[in-house]
Amino acid sequence: MRRSQQDPQTIEKAQPVAAASGTRRRSISQKLNKLARRLRLSHRDSIVTTMPAFCVSDVPARGTIVITRRHICFWPALPSLTPEVKLKFSDVVSICKEKVFSLFPTGIRIATAQRAVTFSNIGSRDRLLQQLQSAWDASADAANSASAIVESHAALAVVSQVEASTDDSGDSGFDASPVVQQLQLQQDVGDRIEDDGEELDGNVEEEEEEEEQEEQQEEQQEEQQEDRQLETNRNQPAMEWATLASPLRLRTALQLSQVSQSQPAMETGRLNSVCHRWLAKLATPVRYAPRLTWVSAGAVVSLMLLLLCTISAVTLSYRVILLQRQVAALAATQIATAAESSFVDDPLFLKRPALEHQIGWTLRGVSKLSRQLDSLVQRVASIENGR
Repeated sequence: MRRSQQDPQTIEKAQPVAAASGTRRRSISQKLNKLARRLRLSHRDSIVTTMPAFCVSDVPARGTIVITRRHICFWPALPSLTPEVKLKFSDVVSICKEKVFSLFPTGIRIATAQRAVTFSNIGSRDRLLQQLQSAWDASADAANSASAIVESHAALAVVSQVEASTDDSGDSGFDASPVVQQLQLQQDVGDRIEDDGEELDGNVEEEEEEEEQEEQQEEQQEEQQEDRQLETNRNQPAMEWATLASPLRLRTALQLSQVSQSQPAMETGRLNSVCHRWLAKLATPVRYAPRLTWVSAGAVVSLMLLLLCTISAVTLSYRVILLQRQVAALAATQIATAAESSFVDDPLFLKRPALEHQIGWTLRGVSKLSRQLDSLVQRVASIENGR
């Protein structure tokens, strides 16, 4: 099967990580890192995409197919019952469609020199095939670039040998400058490819580190904002109670001072104790604020329960009415069917057409006989008149 000629960047565009943002992006990256650890992937072998799939064998196994830059992996949903699959793109010989059986009408067969594995995805088989072929092409391009680097290293070795031979030959008359220039050019190209690859890897790692730092800073800012909001919500009822308590304290103090001056001295002790109790209550209003919040919450919960009870009662009554109507309709249909069955089973009803037919024939015969008698009477009368 021929490999599709596609841009390798389409693989990165199809990544779900690129489209995600915020918490969803973090959760997806965590899942991908967990999969990479389970499959024992290297830090350079990054995950391109993941899709739910079935590994079709004697017993189909459900799991997740993981496409990386260098491997095709399958992580089963039940690892204890089904072994994982890990194939290198460099070992893959062909990727083609294959008919499996009725449950999976078309599968994707990945063949290597040693084995062949069939995967299937009921929802998007064509997309899975496209992803596999694109990743296969990208790995082939990477392998070609690596082979070019190896060739450049070999050219360097040849250059060194040629230079050594020119130094030894001296004035032999052999001019190896064009060969040396060509090999030096290949060496420069290989060095540039290596430097560009290292720079790209370093830039990618730096970008990933910067993104992680930005995400951590965003999380810290969100946590700080939530903490501030909680503190303001907690302090708000206390501040309201403090503002309400200040005039109440003054009023109670004035009233108690007036009462203590007017009452006799024997009641001053009791009034002082009452005053101290009220001042203690007013001095600690925060202690009573949660009670009010709990009371309001209880009222809201009771109203919600009452609303749910009314809704359930209405639905129950509606269902009862529907059941009554269904029972009445069922009884009517049973009565009608019973009447029809009794009417059909009546032997007279079954014999009625034959009886009607016989009665018709008899009536026709009687009318015919009556006509014959009339003709005979007329003949007799004519004979008598002739005489």
